[in-house]
Amino acid sequence: TSYSWLAKETKLAVAELSFDSIGNPKNFTWSSIPPIVAPTSIADASETDVRIYPQPAHGMFTVEMPQQGFITAELMTLDGRTVRSETILDRDRLNVDIHGVAPGMYILRLLPINGSTVITRKVIVQ
Repeated sequence: TSYSWLAKETKLAVAELSFDSIGNPKNFTWSSIPPIVAPTSIADASETDVRIYPQPAHGMFTVEMPQQGFITAELMTLDGRTVRSETILDRDRLNVDIHGVAPGMYILRLLPINGSTVITRKVIVQ
């Protein structure tokens, strides 16, 4: 089994993950060239200002956003399964409880209220 993540602009694979016949991760590759993102007010401010700490996280981590304007935060596995989802409407700081989450790398997605660019960050759980 293998999975590919495609760049929205070009439909080229930016990351690929494959598994062996018994389901163990076999190979993970990614592109070091960042995708081109159309500028929006949320993306411009958030790309550099979203802070996640502590990294690596154990038990809980905090997300600080430069402005209010996000509705949901989703913590996802690399294969796309959501393990935590939190409503963050009208807040610029969120504490995420990760007790019971298996150690590894996860993706945090911040979904904006107005439907503009989704912000993603990696989170390491110990």
